[in-house]
Amino acid sequence: MTRVRKRLIAFLLLLVTATAGVIHVQAAEEGTGTPEFKEFSELSGKRVSMLNGAPFEELVSSKVPDVGEFSYFANMADMTLALSNDKTDAILLNNAVSQLAVNRNPGLAMFPQNLQDSVFGIAFAKGDKKRDTWQAAFDSIPKKELDAAWEKWTGSDESVKVMPEQDWPGSGGTVQVAACDTLEPMSYAGEGGELKGFDLEVILMMAKKLDVHVEFIGMEFSAILAYVQSGKALMGVGSIIVTDERKESVDFIEYYPAAFVLMVRSVQSGGETGNDTTDQGNTTDQSNNSGLEALKNGVAAVLTGTIDGEVTQEVMPDVKLKFFNSQADCIAALESGKVDFMPMDEPIARYMQIENDKLEIAGTYHDTELAAVFPKTDAGQALCDQYSEFIDKLWEDGTMKEIDSIWFGTDEEKKTVLDYKHLPDTNGTLCMAIDATMPPFAYLNGRQPVGYDVDIAARFCEANGYRLKVEVMDFGGILPAVQSGKSDFSSCCITVTEERAQSVLFSSPNYHSCVAAVVMKNGAGGASEDDSDEGIWASFEKTFIREDRWNLYVSGIITTLIITLLSAIFGTIVGFGVFLLCRRGNPVANGITRFCMWVIQGMPMVVLLMVLYYIIFGNVSISGVAVAVIGFTLTFGSAVFGLLKMGVGAVDNGQYEGAYALGYSNHKTFFRIILPQALPHIMPAYKGEIVNLIKATAVVGYIAVQDLTKIGDIVRSRTYEAFFPLIALTIIYFLLEGLLGFAVSRIHIKTDPRRRSREKILMGVKTDD
Repeated sequence: MTRVRKRLIAFLLLLVTATAGVIHVQAAEEGTGTPEFKEFSELSGKRVSMLNGAPFEELVSSKVPDVGEFSYFANMADMTLALSNDKTDAILLNNAVSQLAVNRNPGLAMFPQNLQDSVFGIAFAKGDKKRDTWQAAFDSIPKKELDAAWEKWTGSDESVKVMPEQDWPGSGGTVQVAACDTLEPMSYAGEGGELKGFDLEVILMMAKKLDVHVEFIGMEFSAILAYVQSGKALMGVGSIIVTDERKESVDFIEYYPAAFVLMVRSVQSGGETGNDTTDQGNTTDQSNNSGLEALKNGVAAVLTGTIDGEVTQEVMPDVKLKFFNSQADCIAALESGKVDFMPMDEPIARYMQIENDKLEIAGTYHDTELAAVFPKTDAGQALCDQYSEFIDKLWEDGTMKEIDSIWFGTDEEKKTVLDYKHLPDTNGTLCMAIDATMPPFAYLNGRQPVGYDVDIAARFCEANGYRLKVEVMDFGGILPAVQSGKSDFSSCCITVTEERAQSVLFSSPNYHSCVAAVVMKNGAGGASEDDSDEGIWASFEKTFIREDRWNLYVSGIITTLIITLLSAIFGTIVGFGVFLLCRRGNPVANGITRFCMWVIQGMPMVVLLMVLYYIIFGNVSISGVAVAVIGFTLTFGSAVFGLLKMGVGAVDNGQYEGAYALGYSNHKTFFRIILPQALPHIMPAYKGEIVNLIKATAVVGYIAVQDLTKIGDIVRSRTYEAFFPLIALTIIYFLLEGLLGFAVSRIHIKTDPRRRSREKILMGVKTDD
């Protein structure tokens, strides 16, 4: 092709682009509903959204300098849903995608002014010489064929939207093409999962002329250019608009006119917007099953104690469930490929998607209501009625919407809770149980519990003369804590169900939600962290520096050491004392000891702790740390008893006979002769029990104790990093184990007769006789 011909084609494309812009404006005004906003000035202070990988903030800001905020979504479905549900005010798309969306949704409309006219492009790696070959093939396609394909895919007749068969020989081999699978009508996955659209048909037109076959690889829009640049695909398509910035990274074949446009809500008769949100606060019908088809035979990571697994299997009966004790563990399982998705409440999933760009929402289902829970007692009923009356008032006066805007907004300075610890306790103090790994409903800011639910509870206590005490525990322990009376109530993203209502009382709903299926983005990687210095430092900053989270780790270390040391000391005393009672064969003492050891050793530690906390000490005001010390004292004491029995049994019976022959009493024989010989047999195993003890404390989060592991879960719930906090925890535990192991080793050295010095061996012996 000559240079003159290229310039002529470029001029014609430019002319068609300008014409398309005019036609687009007319279509927006004549063929759609009335847009909610008509002038760029009306978008001042509003929220504008765009797809990940489409960084056109400057383009929007050039027309609207004072945009309220930008937000980003992984796919078109979620972004359109956000616009319909008043979570954003305008979304940036291209003319093809937005026009199709408007045609299908009367609640949406095209903004009447284009942001910028441009052209669609097919991306190649920078400098790839194969681009010229494909450019020549494209140049030979008659324009009427391109126009016919455009009308086919942007039209309303779904029956004609079928991809042509690759029925040519394919002597040139097969090439891979990266294509977005969510941007209808340009490139998207059909009902059967096959990729199709205008972009893909254009590729096949060129491929037929070159006699090559094409394999389309579906992925998120944000991954396409990186996929092409890395050489994993020859080219990339998916409604890609050519920009000068993108030209710096990839080369393009420019193939059809395009325009950057905004889509907004439409205004119906009577002045109401198309998405009627007249229900209370955050009430919306958010179900969206568009991305769930691929998950129907997958494996789901479910948080223990939630209803997410149950409702997921109602929608997808063939899904297999794996249960985890924290959302941080669910994320780690997802990022490492152990599961395919994790179901959770949609607002938490939405918050998580913002914090972790590796995650996205595949779809939503099963509308739910969230509420506070109270024990089924007379006092619980009275408190529940009082709380429900307060919630109803918040809905009526608009305060709930204000609280929603704070905790689901982006202004971190507003996310504070009044000082509920020092409220006047005119009517007493209420204890509230929360799981602090559920932002934005409940989480720790520094060491302070905050969040949507905590804010509402604090306002309730202030209005009704209560002081508030917040107990942090694992989600699985919340309902037992309320039922047993250890906590007066809980409000922590708890879904209302008929089954739960048989055990606890529910207040009026304080949030209307649904379940979202969270998945990994295509090409987001697996379990590996960014191993660059910058990535490590960023993870370190988020884990330890931000919000002074190192303070949390210090408090967790102190709590873990307190439980470990006290349990080891008391357990050693208890085990040694019981051994002395049983040493001489007392049948009563031995019978009681065998029974107690059978119960303690046969019960999982977490079950023992929950039995102690919620049943045995259910009506006693006792801290979780004290209960943990009691529980671990019992288990460590039984271990010490067994070690003593083993060590003393290893001493030859002749030692007793020799001691008795020398006139030693039984008491002196044991302490002066038998025990010193038994200790060298015991100490290595005793050191191992200490190490096991410090690791076993990791389950105390079930009884409202913030130990080191629980702090790690809380931090992971804020950073949404699955692995760096785990590595940090591992290092800290190794250091603690090494420190305690060293201390026990020093005791071992002091008590080992074989390591005594000559002076100590000969102490009291006359060597000059």
